[in-house]
Amino acid sequence: MELSNKTELQLQERVVELVEALQRASRLLLYLLVLVVIGALPLKYFSTYIFYSILYSPPDYIIYEKPNPEGLVISDKRILSAGLNSYFAYVRVSNPNADLAIRELPYTLRLAGQGEQTISTYRSKTYILPSQDRILVLPAVESSVAPSEVIVEFGDFHWSRVGVLQNLNFTFEGKDWTTDSLNRFFVSAQLRNENPYIISAAEVVAVLYNSRHEIVSVNSTVLNLLQPDEIRYIRMGWPYPLNDKIVDVDFMISVNQLDKNTITTQPVSPNLFDPRSVQ
Repeated sequence: MELSNKTELQLQERVVELVEALQRASRLLLYLLVLVVIGALPLKYFSTYIFYSILYSPPDYIIYEKPNPEGLVISDKRILSAGLNSYFAYVRVSNPNADLAIRELPYTLRLAGQGEQTISTYRSKTYILPSQDRILVLPAVESSVAPSEVIVEFGDFHWSRVGVLQNLNFTFEGKDWTTDSLNRFFVSAQLRNENPYIISAAEVVAVLYNSRHEIVSVNSTVLNLLQPDEIRYIRMGWPYPLNDKIVDVDFMISVNQLDKNTITTQPVSPNLFDPRSVQ
């Protein structure tokens, strides 16, 4: 059975990752592992393997090469106020590679004071698509010491070559922002899924700007089961007053196309207006 080029490349990528992992192990452990595997094989299977290994030659279309990526770029990071003696931070991470992605990117965000004294630590993981920007948020923490720096550290990750991703189209209509009687800030919009697919999960980030076009605050939410051509009402709130006057709101949406279950084309129910965020 012949495999598609994309599947062949993915298999080779996994083999390369396995070999690299084995290379990090001690030689004694590798020798023991080989002996165990050989000892577990019946003689007839072992002789058959040797026979086919001598005769086998790989097909010509295998073109996998180990990625040689440019490193991730921290294009922006800031510490912001979340009320009296409360702070949060964001970091904007950019992937400069047009054909490489990271399926799982573990990261640590550390809020630090003078002398890099740790005030708060937040650990999580995400993904990043080719040529994509992601905003990582360190949730608000209370501290009597004003932080002076946000530090980002990445855990071990692997670059993956990806084929052509779906060109997903979304529009945000009716963007609005307001403050309620308790001085809490809210933004809202209607998200239209213009794709003929069910989107099982989409992350939406709201970025607030002041008159100097500086980022004042960010917030995020996850929308589940977006139906084709659906219009979904979204609303996000801040439980504290904002110091700057907000003059613009930008919505960023990201869909993890590296997860095969994120985009489906199964039959769906009729369009439904979802007012959950209003309540």
